[in-house]
Amino acid sequence: MGRGILALALTFGLSAVGVDAFPQAPSDPEVAKGIEQVEQGDYDAAIFTLDGAARRLSADPKKSRQLSEAYLYLGIAFLGKGHEAAAKAKFREAVKQIKDLSLSPDKFAPRVIDLVEAAKAEAGGRRPGPSLRPPPRLPRRVVAPARCC
Repeated sequence: MGRGILALALTFGLSAVGVDAFPQAPSDPEVAKGIEQVEQGDYDAAIFTLDGAARRLSADPKKSRQLSEAYLYLGIAFLGKGHEAAAKAKFREAVKQIKDLSLSPDKFAPRVIDLVEAAKAEAGGRRPGPSLRPPPRLPRRVVAPARCC
């Protein structure tokens, strides 16, 4: 049950056009299959499918859009499995292929968008903006009660 809810949260609305940078449906059948597996919450199968697609597509420089899409959904699958560092690494790979990769908040969960934006910032050699990091915790001051009489 929890896995299905996580899948729904991570892939909120992915059945529609998924990414602003990918205006049409994926032209690679293996990437399309991996996206469907992510949408269904079958992250292990999606990782296997999308990793194979990414390896194959990386050999063809003309397939950068499909490769970026494979890496993006591979990152979402890793995030669904709870592997945030691996997800972020795949998001960085997606950004290497399409520098101005932009995700729609109508179609992707905020956590996915935040990690992609952090990956873009890292790929550009800058630190993520303050909205991507939690605010610093301030030390608590302990005030002793006033003494009476």
